[in-house]
Amino acid sequence: MRGIIIICTGLLVIGCSPSDNDFDREVASFKSTDIGKDISQGKFVPFYESYEPLIEYTEWCNSVLWTQLSESERFIDITFTREDVLFSAAADYIGRNGIINGLVKKSGGVDAIYQYLDGDAAYLMKPSRLAIPVIKKMGENFSQNPSFKKAINNAKKEPKKSKSFEAANGLCFTADIVTGMLGGESRSKPIFNEIAILVKKNTLHSIR
Repeated sequence: MRGIIIICTGLLVIGCSPSDNDFDREVASFKSTDIGKDISQGKFVPFYESYEPLIEYTEWCNSVLWTQLSESERFIDITFTREDVLFSAAADYIGRNGIINGLVKKSGGVDAIYQYLDGDAAYLMKPSRLAIPVIKKMGENFSQNPSFKKAINNAKKEPKKSKSFEAANGLCFTADIVTGMLGGESRSKPIFNEIAILVKKNTLHSIR
C-alpha cells in the first residue's frame, strides 16, 4: 500500500488520476486486516496485531483519495467532520447521533477504549457535566451558521462520484477519525484539537 501512496502522490502533480480499480484495491486491502475489518464495520475493538494498516490507509486517504475532491467538496467534508467531532459524546448525553458516537457505542462505550484515546478526543467523548449544555448550544449555533447552510446547499450541487469512490471515501472518513482519536496524523486530529479548545473556552465562559 505504501508503494502506491508514494508513486501516485508523485504522479498527481502531472495528472495521475486513480481509477475505480485503485479505490477497490485499497479498500479490499485494508478490510483484509483485523483492524480494517473492524473499522469497516464501524467499530474499534483493540487489541490488534498492528496499527500500520490504519496508518497507511489514512495516509492514502489524505494524499491520494481526497486530492480528487474539489475545493467545495473538501469544505463540505471538513464542515461535517467538525460537527461530528463536536458531538463525539454519547447520544444519551448530547441528544445527537453521529458517526463517532455510533462507533464508540459499537466499540463497547467510551470506557472500553478510553485508555487509547488522545487527550482532545477523550475530553470530547467524556465531557464534564458543565460542558454538556455548552456542546448542545454550540451544536445549535453550528447548524444555523451560514457556512454550514452553504455547505449543505453545495453538497446538493456536486456531481455524484462513482460507487467505488464513495465506498473508499466512507471508509476513509471512519479510518481518519479513528486515527485522529488515537492522536495520529490525520485530517481529523487538528479538528479534535480545535473543537476541544472551543468547548473548554465556552465552558469557562459559561461559569463566570
